[in-house]
Amino acid sequence: MQKTSTIQRSRSTIQFILILLAIGIASYLAIRFAYQVGFANNDIVAIWPAAALSYWAVRRFGPWAMLPIFMADAINISINLQHLIPIGYINALGNAVAPWLGVILERVWSKSEQPFENVRSTLASLLAGMGVLSLVSASIGTVAIAAHYDIPLPATMALLWQWFLSDYTGCLVFAPLLFTLPQLRFPIHQRKQAVVDAILVLVSMVGVWLVTSSGLSERMGNYPTALLTMPAILWLALHEDTPRVVLGLAILSVGSFMFTIQVVDNLAAVAWMAVQLYIVMIVFCGYVLHALQLDRAQLLQTLARERDFLELRISERTKELELLATTDALTGALNRRSFFITAQKELKRARGVKPLSVILLDIDNFKIINDTFGHAVGDEVLVILVKIIQGVIRDGQDNMARLGGEEFAILLPETPVHFAMQAAERLRQAVEEISFQRPVLFNQEGMDFQQDVRITCSFGVTECDLRATDINQSLVRADNALFQAKRNGRNRVEGDLSITTL
Repeated sequence: MQKTSTIQRSRSTIQFILILLAIGIASYLAIRFAYQVGFANNDIVAIWPAAALSYWAVRRFGPWAMLPIFMADAINISINLQHLIPIGYINALGNAVAPWLGVILERVWSKSEQPFENVRSTLASLLAGMGVLSLVSASIGTVAIAAHYDIPLPATMALLWQWFLSDYTGCLVFAPLLFTLPQLRFPIHQRKQAVVDAILVLVSMVGVWLVTSSGLSERMGNYPTALLTMPAILWLALHEDTPRVVLGLAILSVGSFMFTIQVVDNLAAVAWMAVQLYIVMIVFCGYVLHALQLDRAQLLQTLARERDFLELRISERTKELELLATTDALTGALNRRSFFITAQKELKRARGVKPLSVILLDIDNFKIINDTFGHAVGDEVLVILVKIIQGVIRDGQDNMARLGGEEFAILLPETPVHFAMQAAERLRQAVEEISFQRPVLFNQEGMDFQQDVRITCSFGVTECDLRATDINQSLVRADNALFQAKRNGRNRVEGDLSITTL
């Protein structure tokens, strides 16, 4: 087991070293790419993609990523920029430390694992992560060069601004791609939208190319041509698919840069900085707008979940209130009001078709039970009786209700009085078998002892008059039959046979 763990740790270490090596190689290639295609006049770097790579690497793999970043810069200086030795190494150190400081400040601001998830994480990445990286890197490099070549303060500030914009532009254009491209998907239901987005980006690029390649760009001063991408950027920013938004913004910004570099021959340094600033501000606003859209969508989802939850709670509460309004709180049987409503419906449904019978039952000597054992035992008896009734009547067809005290009623649809009396007799026998012990409440000796609790019921049964408008007269006949059962000794079933269906 220990040997396996050691092998796994060794493999992880080797894998991590290979990742750092890949970061170093990628950083060197990004630097060389920038030097090949990223210059306008006066050696002003347009886009510095190595800054984006360093920011992504440090945020993804931690401080260890600073080592290959420094080595890539140092190797490039040793091979291609020997005239900058030794100040170039200071710049390389700044390029390695800057992303680490930016990531630290970003983590303080936002705890999100990934940038561009919401407004907070987006601003933390754009301002703290990329902004601090660009500012620290530009400051270290500018101070080193200004001190070495004794550059005046105004020129130093101009160099700082140019350096910052180059690094920040690289971060803004390429860093979001590194974070989100692995998540890029084109599901079938979104392919139509993706085609529309692609067409809009293409039209915007054609517009930028037409303006920059015509005489119109000279009269406009070149840099406002970036504004032609604004409609497409706003359109993309309002989508919720972050990887697709990032890809579109990268294509628009890089395309604007490339057309400007290749078409315009003599773009002054100040004008070039204006082009950078225009595109940076447009893309920055695009990401912020997209983050606002994500927050809005998240808020709407939260509100929808809360609404669904509230609707569910209201529905549950309504059912609870309806249950309380229709059932007896102690036994769970229908209450008196609900019984009469149900009886009216059953009477209307049974009219002229099939018989409807009703059983009234009353617990014999219930007051004695309460006086002997207490009201708690009396309540227990009521609950037990309801369970017995539920076990005898037809589930889903017959209806039972507690009319008050110890009196109950049962509606039996599609049941003539003779069958109803048989059901009452089965119920009487089931109740008669009830026997359980409970402490006697008071006794003459003052001692606490238990006694058997036995109950019986008397029943009155009748068949409803289907010509009647309500069940009141039928209840009167059933009540008279119940009274007759009491007079004849209790624990009996008596029926009113004045209305029968054969």
